[in-house]
Parts: sequence; structure tokens; C-alpha cells
Amino acid sequence: MANRATGTFTFAANFETEFQGPLDARLTTPELTQLTDGSLPFAYNGMCVAVTNDEDRGGDPGGSADNNGLYILIDDSATPGSDINKWTKLGDAPGGGGNPVTAIAYTAATGELKVTLTHDGTANEDTANPLEYTTDVIPTYNSALDSTIAMTQTIGGLSAGTTVADLDGDTISSVLDSLLFPTAPPTFSQPFVTLTGTSGLKVVGSENTFTLVTTANKGTLSNPSGPLAGDVTAASISGPQGITLGVSSPNNIDDLSISNYTAVLGTNAWTLTATFAIGPMPLDSTNSQYPSAQFPGTPDKTSGVSFEGVYPYFLGTSAGEDQFTERALITMGANNVECLQNYPEDSGATGNPVLNHRILVPVARSAGAITIQVFNPNGSGAAAWPDNTAFWTEGAQVQRTIEFNQVDYRVFTKDGSSGGANNYRLVF
Repeated sequence: MANRATGTFTFAANFETEFQGPLDARLTTPELTQLTDGSLPFAYNGMCVAVTNDEDRGGDPGGSADNNGLYILIDDSATPGSDINKWTKLGDAPGGGGNPVTAIAYTAATGELKVTLTHDGTANEDTANPLEYTTDVIPTYNSALDSTIAMTQTIGGLSAGTTVADLDGDTISSVLDSLLFPTAPPTFSQPFVTLTGTSGLKVVGSENTFTLVTTANKGTLSNPSGPLAGDVTAASISGPQGITLGVSSPNNIDDLSISNYTAVLGTNAWTLTATFAIGPMPLDSTNSQYPSAQFPGTPDKTSGVSFEGVYPYFLGTSAGEDQFTERALITMGANNVECLQNYPEDSGATGNPVLNHRILVPVARSAGAITIQVFNPNGSGAAAWPDNTAFWTEGAQVQRTIEFNQVDYRVFTKDGSSGGANNYRLVF
């Protein structure tokens, strides 16, 4: 424990000085700089000195009355007193007492700290005008973890891979907001159009009347709630009897009536094309603009409708060798065509006319080799349809009238032995 240094001389009485000044002349000095420029000899730790008239100090910069006051030296160095930072001001001159704090208020929502002093710091302190200081006191994230440690999974709005360094210095509020309320992009669906009114199979050469029905949908957007795209500004249908369509506000596209259209072989198609206006600006969950989701007005939206023009197959009947019935229509691209012959054959040995199973195949479907298989109800897999081609003979081609047009057909007749009703399959 350090002991107090005692004095050398002992006085058993006090002094009554006849001098207007301190007994120790070092206890007062007019200028602040004299605390450190050697003007106070033998300065000591704990020394108190009053600066009385610093405003008259010249030079650049000059002195200031604000520097007047009582200073205490807290300096235990070998040569104390040379560092102004070691001198602490204890009070204001001339009145002393400083400017006491009368109120402290903190607003957690904004992080604002307000300190109110007794007066405004001017000489006119009797007015008691308070002086307010405000500053932001916002707690920040300062982790003691290694700065390179990264999140192993995405939590809320903080993605996997975010490091301690990425968050260091962020406000606690911003970190919590990212965790609990991640920014979500708007959800949306694209605008579209539809075209309906015809489909399936039609006989080549047939006349067809139907209505192509149009619809338009502007899509959806979650924020702002409503459609993604603007109104339809133009629409047209391409294809046979196609036309530019009228559009009434906001999305009512005219339908198109097709009258007496003659089906051709293959695809008979129509396409609806519609132009939508630019959509509203989408917003994310913070109501900030999200331009990447905005519908730009392009590309145009399309929808198609079609039917296939085909030639029918014909199957023999029990009414006679030259009698046929039309098989249900099937696409011309079918590679396996079942042809049911639901009647028994007759070789003519019983005195009846010869009656064979017969199939007519449109030449437009195939002019090449055709395998004919027969259904085996007791078989499975490949054995369910064994090859029966050897029992069939292809004869001279014939023409049949299809929708007032002569169409070439290949004629296949089963021979070699009589058989009952069978289901055959043409393999192309």
C-alpha cells in the first residue's frame, strides 16, 4: 500500500495572507496552454490548477472562454504535466457546476438516445433553455465466433454459406428481420389463349362447318393482386379461312365460323395468335419493385387446334364377296390396325357362294409390304398375334368413291382354308 507523502515543515497555526492570490502561485494560470508548456514548475500527480483567462490567449488558434475552469492532473509519469490529455477539467468558469443532465430518453423502435442538459450553454442561463443532444444507439451483431464460419443451411432469408463476417456489424434488427421475414418474390402465372372447336378425324373430301372458339387469360399476379399481363390488343387466326379478329375490352376475342371446309389428307390446322399489353410492375413482400417478373408484352401467345383428314379402311361382310363395311376411322399413322371379320368363311364346297375374309387398305396409307396377323385368344405376348400373312393374297387394286372422289385401295383376300370369325391386325 502506498503511503501519503508528508510535508517537511510543520505549522501549528494557519496563515492570514495579505495578497489577492493563492499561497501557491502554481494553483492558477490564465491560459490553458500554460498547463503543459513548463509554466507550472514541479507539476505533480493530483495537482489542481484553475485556468482563468484563456480567451485572451493569442495565436492561431486563439484561446476560448470555454477552456476556463478547474483542472486536475492525473499523471504519474516521470515528468508529469506535459500532456494536456492528462489534465481533466472539473468544472466551468466562472460559475462552476457545469451543465447538469436533467433527462435521458431512449426510443427502442428507432434506437434514438436523447440527453437533455439544464440550459443551452450560453451566458443567458437564467432562461433555463434546455440543450438536447441526440444520437443513434443501435445494437449490432458482433460475434465472438471465427469470421469464416458459414451457415450450413438456409434459415429464413439467410442463405446457406452466409459467414459470420457477412453479418458482423449488421444491426440486430436487420439480422432478425432477415431470419423471420425473408423477402419473398411475387408469384405469378403467365397469360395464355386457347382455341377450340374441332378435333379428331375427318374423312378426306368431307365438308365441315364448325366454330373456332377463342379465350384469353391475362394470368395472375400475387402483388399487386390481379392479372400479370395487360389487355389483349390484337388477335388473329391463321389457317384455312383465317382472319384478323376483333377484340373488345378487356379480353373478349371474336370467335371464327368455318363454313363448308373440305378436309384434306393429313393435318388440317388453325392457330390463334394474341398480343397482350405490358403488365403492371410486380412487387415483392416488402413492396419493392420486382421488374424481372413483369410481363413485357412479348412474346405473343398462341394456341392451336386441328383435325386429321384420313381415308377409311373397309372390311368384308357376310353379304357377299363384293360387299364391304367402313371400319371406324383411325389415324393414317397407325402402325397396327385391327380389322375384325365377324363372320365364318365358306369355300363353296357346300354349294354356297365362296365367301372369304377381305380387307381394303387405302393406297395413300401404304404401297409397301404389309404383315397380317391373326388374334390367338389362347396366346400371350407375341404369341397372341401370330403371323397369318401366308394365308392372304393381294389382288388388283380397286377404286371406291369417298366423298365424291375416286380413291385407290389395295385388296387383301384370305384363302387357303375356311375359317370362322377372326380378328386380324395389319402391321405396317
